[in-house]
Amino acid sequence: YVENNLTSDINWRKFAFRVKDYVNLTSDVQLKFIASDSLRLGQNLDGGSLIEAAVDDLLLYDSQNSSTSILTNSLIKPKLIKVTDLLGRQLDMSKNYNNVNLIYYYENGKTEKISIFD
Repeated sequence: YVENNLTSDINWRKFAFRVKDYVNLTSDVQLKFIASDSLRLGQNLDGGSLIEAAVDDLLLYDSQNSSTSILTNSLIKPKLIKVTDLLGRQLDMSKNYNNVNLIYYYENGKTEKISIFD
């Protein structure tokens, strides 16, 4: 196991793991994601709840041994095409917003949820 979460969470979280710290790198390496719930009351998630899980924006890469190597794909930010609130209403990208949750949509299909607070 690389990561085991025993709490309920409705937020997206980012994790980064170096695979070779856990297994020998061969052509047979596989990723396995398990979403499960406890079956009996009194266990960590108190059984009987609806299981939902998602994996998004999975990135696999091979790092370089040289410290001078730069991955150019990670340096190029995709073009922002629109910003909406959580209800999907498009907002003016040139304005500043406070105390709001926004969703940024990029031309490559990626989205980001941004929370802005004073």
